[in-house]
Amino acid sequence: MNRQQLRDANAILGELVPVIIGIMMDHAELVWGEASYPSVS
Repeated sequence: MNRQQLRDANAILGELVPVIIGIMMDHAELVWGEASYPSVS
C-alpha cells in the first residue's frame, strides 16, 4: 500500500535533507533551538 507515496516522499527528502544539513553546517554558530524530543540513554 502507498508505495508510490513512499517513493515520492523518499525522493523529496533525499533532495531536501542534504540542503538543510548544509545550511545548518554553514551557520553552525547559530542556536537552532532545543530538540523537540527527549534524549534516550
